[in-house]
Amino acid sequence: MLSQEKLFFSNTKSNQQMRNMLHAFLVIMAVEMVIAIIIVHVLTTSISSFLIISGIIVFLELFLVFYYIAPLLKSAHLLGKNGLTIRLGRYFKTTVPWKMIEKIEPVLVQVSTRDTLGLILFRKDENLYCMATNQSAYIVSLKSPVLVKTKDEGNPKSKSGMVTSIFINVDDSETFTKALKSYITNHDTKEIKTQESCLEDKNQVFSPDNIRHFDAPVQTRTGIPLLELQNISYQYGNHKAVGNLSLTVQKGEIFALLGPNGAGKSTTLKMLTGLLKPKSGHILLDGQNIWAKGSESIRKQIGYVPDQPILYFRLTAKEHLYYSGKLLGLKEAVLMERINHLLELFDLVPYQEHMIESYSQGMQRKVSMCLALLNDPQLLI
Repeated sequence: MLSQEKLFFSNTKSNQQMRNMLHAFLVIMAVEMVIAIIIVHVLTTSISSFLIISGIIVFLELFLVFYYIAPLLKSAHLLGKNGLTIRLGRYFKTTVPWKMIEKIEPVLVQVSTRDTLGLILFRKDENLYCMATNQSAYIVSLKSPVLVKTKDEGNPKSKSGMVTSIFINVDDSETFTKALKSYITNHDTKEIKTQESCLEDKNQVFSPDNIRHFDAPVQTRTGIPLLELQNISYQYGNHKAVGNLSLTVQKGEIFALLGPNGAGKSTTLKMLTGLLKPKSGHILLDGQNIWAKGSESIRKQIGYVPDQPILYFRLTAKEHLYYSGKLLGLKEAVLMERINHLLELFDLVPYQEHMIESYSQGMQRKVSMCLALLNDPQLLI
């Protein structure tokens, strides 16, 4: 059974940038209020007018303090019998029932923000970032998607969407972890892992300096590789983004590039998809150089799903696939068969005649996957 006690865990005390700005703002407000009252005293001729106007000024100042500033300074998550209530001042609040939570565990995360107060609140992919700082972060993994009212980072017009993971922070991670363990005594959620068990090294900082380098790619199967990179390099000005990278991927293999920001992952993918030409080295697809003269047909055998869907919103899904198929040179009968198959595969048949601008972020990603698979590519990125 769940404890009946409500436990609060603050999440903005560690954001010194926000607290300094709000405290400075409070001082400015107090000074402005005094000056405004003095001006009103000078300009008004009756005591009743002075008291009414001064009262309105004081009321407005107090409203700003208690409605906007105080909730941020006292912002806290809540462990209650109904679930985990996630809060970030008055900007965001939602309660996730315990039965929908798969697990809660600490995580190292670095998320940049342009918010003046340093707050982090947006959706990306199927993740919600609701944090006051990057410190003492936790990921709340959900058993099924939930709808949250928060802007999408890549599409600000999208005010709400479904998420399967929520990133939060707390000021006292040790107390929060202990409270989770003692608070949950049934099997609605998995065992909460300790910070030491989740992270091999809590002080580890990911940087290009601690990426492991290998003398040669590991060959897992014999035969001509589907994809082979031969000492490819690329640099932006004097900055070398990728240096002498070699690897092979056999047919049927799934391969991932994992590394911190600036490690060269995006640059490598751009070279693989033909957006950037390597400064040196070769890229072979099924033994053929994708940058050789007359290799356009080879590059068409590479399907690419970008991080953010690149779609024309004024078309329906079926129209978009048809237009793209014609650009790829697919014959009418083959194209229509592929379109119908992909729409059915990704459960888009009921929405195939709807404008893409009406689709959710997840549905837009499905269309992006359909586009990448339309030509039945040998390689999917």
